[in-house]
Amino acid sequence: MARSTDKGATWTAAAPLNSNAATDSGGDEYPQVTTDGAGHWVAVWTSWDAIGTDWDILVSRSTDNGVTWTARAALNTNAATDSGNDYGPQATTDGGSNWVAVWSSTENLGGTIGGDSDIFYATEGPPVGGIAELLDVSDSSAPNYIALAGLAAAALVALGAGGWYARRRWLG
Repeated sequence: MARSTDKGATWTAAAPLNSNAATDSGGDEYPQVTTDGAGHWVAVWTSWDAIGTDWDILVSRSTDNGVTWTARAALNTNAATDSGNDYGPQATTDGGSNWVAVWSSTENLGGTIGGDSDIFYATEGPPVGGIAELLDVSDSSAPNYIALAGLAAAALVALGAGGWYARRRWLG
C-alpha cells in the first residue's frame, strides 16, 4: 500500500498491508479498499494463506486514514472450515457504522446450495452478521458478474439502518 495526502501528487513508499507479508507463503490478490470519509478504511483481498485449504477473503481496517492497519483477519465466519474458493471481494459503507462486503465463491455451504459460483455477502453493523448467499451466478460466462456484486453491495448499503435485505436473483 501507499498513501497520498496531496490528491495523488506524491505518495509514501510502498509497504505491505497484510500483517504477515514477511512470513506468509500464500498468494494475496485482488485488493479493494473503501472509506467512510471519516478516517475509517477497510481493505479486502483474496488470499491463499493457511486459513483453510482454499482461497479466502481477508480484511484489514484502519481508523487513522490508512496510516496504520489492523492485523489481517478472515472476512467470512466459515473461512477455516469451508472448502469453496472465495475471490473477487468488494466492500462498501453507508458512511455510518454499516459496512457490507460481497465476493464470489464456489462454497456449497455444507451441501445446502450448489457448487457453482455464487455471490455471498457479509455485513458489519446492525442487524445481520455472518455470511449469506446473495446472488447465484450459474452461468460463469455472464458478463460483469463481479461488477454485479458491487451493485448488490451498494443496494444493500443504500437501505441504511432500517435493516439489511437481500433478494436472490438467478442469471442465465
